[in-house]
Amino acid sequence: MFFLLLKTYFILFYIFTFYYFTPFLPLPLFSRPFTPTDAVSELCSDTFMKQHNHMIEGAVLTSKGERNLKCVVTFQTDTILQRFMLRFERLQLDCNDHLFIYDGAYAMGAHKLDLSCRNTLQNVAPFYTQTNHVTLKYVTDQWGPKTNGFRLLITAFKDKKHTCLHFRCETTNFCVDRELTCDGVNHCGDGSDESTSLARCPPTPLYEVLGVSGALLVAIVTSVALLCCACGVAVVVCMYRRNRALHHPTPQTQAAYPNEVGGTNGTFGGIMVEKPPPYPGAPQHTSVLPPGSTPSPGSAHLSFPGYTVGCTARYIYPLP
Repeated sequence: MFFLLLKTYFILFYIFTFYYFTPFLPLPLFSRPFTPTDAVSELCSDTFMKQHNHMIEGAVLTSKGERNLKCVVTFQTDTILQRFMLRFERLQLDCNDHLFIYDGAYAMGAHKLDLSCRNTLQNVAPFYTQTNHVTLKYVTDQWGPKTNGFRLLITAFKDKKHTCLHFRCETTNFCVDRELTCDGVNHCGDGSDESTSLARCPPTPLYEVLGVSGALLVAIVTSVALLCCACGVAVVVCMYRRNRALHHPTPQTQAAYPNEVGGTNGTFGGIMVEKPPPYPGAPQHTSVLPPGSTPSPGSAHLSFPGYTVGCTARYIYPLP
């Protein structure tokens, strides 16, 4: 019976753990699409990457504290029916640092935007290209804090007048690639591409909600599961032992010898005499009466098997 209860407990525990934690387990156990994040310093350090256009559906470009940098990068859409939307999620530049944005395949002619220290995240609106190319030119000096930089989201989209075979944003009606949904990046700008209802995205992993790493979350969940398992086993064992003790009581080991002294017509109660433990060197007395004498009517000689002690007990006779 005990092992049956224990087995049932483990089965219920594992079923509960699987169905409760499955939607929240970290990558790569239950993976979601991922948009690559490229650092400006990495793109500019590769000569081959600088000299060729990057054909993308969406990308995240980051910069943080680069110094003495002069880099030009061009991005291109998959078709000429698409355009680019550029939206900053972080913008903090030094006054000697400049980010130029060109609406075309080359860093030539008049730039559309020149971003520097005077520009902040609050006064820079999303930028939409008129062509299927966009070119970024980033120039920094040798000074400035390491916290300077930006985080730029680049998304290829089709206007609402075109047929959409992928995902249509809720507010702007822009058509973006289905691969950009549920990747943790707000490409549409209104969050609809990360929605559990519109884009049918799975719930946000628990480690992202708590702000911890996936490995740490797995360790915490495993520790809690083992602790719950140990507590459950302890409860089952205690219940089993308790039920067993109730059905199989422990027999008494100490014997008692009753001896009635007097007790006539209820004038004197009973006395419970227990056998005292033996001790070494104790003198043995077979009798406390002198030889040839007889006990008086008011006394008696009491003895027990294996332990003989002389004592005198008086009988109390009831009154007539």
